[in-house]
Amino acid sequence: MGSQTHPSRTRGFGLRVGLTFGLSLGLASLLGCGGKGEEAGGALIDSRLQMGLSFLQDGDVEAGLDQLRAMTAETGGGPRPGTAPSWLPEAVEHLLQWRALGAADSMLALLGPADGRPPYHRYLTARLAALRGDESEALRLYEGVRGGNELMAKATEAAAILHRSNGRHDAALQSARRGLTVSPGNERLGNLVVSSLLDLQQPAEALAAATKLPVSAERRTFEGAAHLALGDVASARAALEEARRVHPKSTRVQYLLGQVYIKEGVATQAAQLLAPLANAEPPYQDSQAFLAEAYRSMGRTAMADSLAGAFELHRVRRDANALRTAGLKMLHAGDLEGAITPLRQAQTVDPNDGNLPNDLGAVFARLKRYDEAEREFLRAAVLRPDDPAVQRNLAQLYELSGNAQARDAALERLRDMLARQENR
Repeated sequence: MGSQTHPSRTRGFGLRVGLTFGLSLGLASLLGCGGKGEEAGGALIDSRLQMGLSFLQDGDVEAGLDQLRAMTAETGGGPRPGTAPSWLPEAVEHLLQWRALGAADSMLALLGPADGRPPYHRYLTARLAALRGDESEALRLYEGVRGGNELMAKATEAAAILHRSNGRHDAALQSARRGLTVSPGNERLGNLVVSSLLDLQQPAEALAAATKLPVSAERRTFEGAAHLALGDVASARAALEEARRVHPKSTRVQYLLGQVYIKEGVATQAAQLLAPLANAEPPYQDSQAFLAEAYRSMGRTAMADSLAGAFELHRVRRDANALRTAGLKMLHAGDLEGAITPLRQAQTVDPNDGNLPNDLGAVFARLKRYDEAEREFLRAAVLRPDDPAVQRNLAQLYELSGNAQARDAALERLRDMLARQENR
């Protein structure tokens, strides 16, 4: 199935995990040290540490981990449970940034069970769970973070973003408001409150909440969206044009201002703003539908009809991808049976997506439901006749089910595909 770094890609039955981190007693012993060079044993150790963190920051994960391994080999002493070196959070932050989830997990695991970790390390553990697709565990950990108003505000912000990204706008609003109780005036949390209210189609409440934010282009954008939803086109235009003077390339402002121009009957200006968004890959929100509306207002009916067809195709793919993502998240969390339903629903929405039967085949294979896995993989082979991953999955399946003849045939097809790709 998909990897932690790219969950939309399928490679065999096993999830491809991020880089792993070979821990030694030397690294564990550093958990008993509070600082960097001087506490860890001198200038050489400090240099190793600085180089390791620098490599990790730049995304050269293997080089960074090599430096930390070398540092552990040059230190002595034994581990002291319950403590952590000052550099560990920074290292984990970088590993999470670059999706080296296995390495981040190995480091955090040295601190014991997640619920017993220090507050900031619990926050990092929650981020790790979120990146792995285990939303329920991430939210549980975020909601249990204590240890200072700033950290609690960060945790509630992260929880709100996670809720909002999955369409749980009520929960996002509650998390953001809870964060404001410990960090009044926090602009990011205030923005999340307004965004959630707009998502919940409560423009009057959103407008009232926006007035509490510092004056900025983002506030003006929120105000423009709220005025537009309330039907006050003139106020929407004033707010959005002010925001655009500050951020002339903001896609959100272009999108909203294009809608304002349509309502004002200025279709040509609307089309100029919306066309780049509709032609993007993927198109920005419903920009294709609004561009089609602008073209119809301009009398360009054929262009509008063509764009409407493209918009419908994009909607189908977007809906199917949302269901597929939900299924893959369940798979990452170990819920194989639960993953089947959203993947089946995605197939119903977009039966021509060859990724979906490949995903389902991988799920069934893990469940040892080999007949169903074979049917799905064969369906994927029809939809994706040149995808080596499908033939690799078939070969693995036939190996597991004891069908040597079919396995060899799949391997032969795989070799032919790879040879053709190399000769291109």
